[in-house]
Amino acid sequence: MIETKRLYTRPFNKDDLPLIRDLHEDKTVMTLVGQGPRQSHQSIQDLQNIITHQDTHGYSAWALFEKESDRFIGRAGIVHIGTLIQSKLIADPTLVEIGYVLKESAWGKGYATEISRSVIHWAFTHTPLNILYAKTAANNDASQAVLKKLHFTVLKSIHIEGREGLLFTLSKADYLGSDPI
Repeated sequence: MIETKRLYTRPFNKDDLPLIRDLHEDKTVMTLVGQGPRQSHQSIQDLQNIITHQDTHGYSAWALFEKESDRFIGRAGIVHIGTLIQSKLIADPTLVEIGYVLKESAWGKGYATEISRSVIHWAFTHTPLNILYAKTAANNDASQAVLKKLHFTVLKSIHIEGREGLLFTLSKADYLGSDPI
């Protein structure tokens, strides 16, 4: 799907449940994502939602790997808002968001910025999308810094599965008119 200097993605498949469970049930990783760590049955549903979204739309959250080691390090991609994490105060569930969740061992290496940059480019060159959204927990300073670096701007405060959050936006016009990201 997407390849960068250090990373690559591929669609998830039904055999990837151990990868999703390892990621979505990790307390440290999921502390700032939605309602927090998932239960086993939620991870199963998350994987099914990801696969169904890919089959329906041709894009989804994709499995993310380091090139050098072929090690699974998380997920990244674009999905319709509400596919994985429920949000209130977002009136249109057809909006598409960019998202990423990285294993703790992949934090602090610039991977979120690197893969997000490529996902944004892919979204605006391979789909008819004219705007992308992103959401973060209100206290997730690291993800907010990544989004701001990639020229996203805060649109409004939202609730993400009962927690305070922020909704960001980036238009295709702003992306094309910005300094290279």
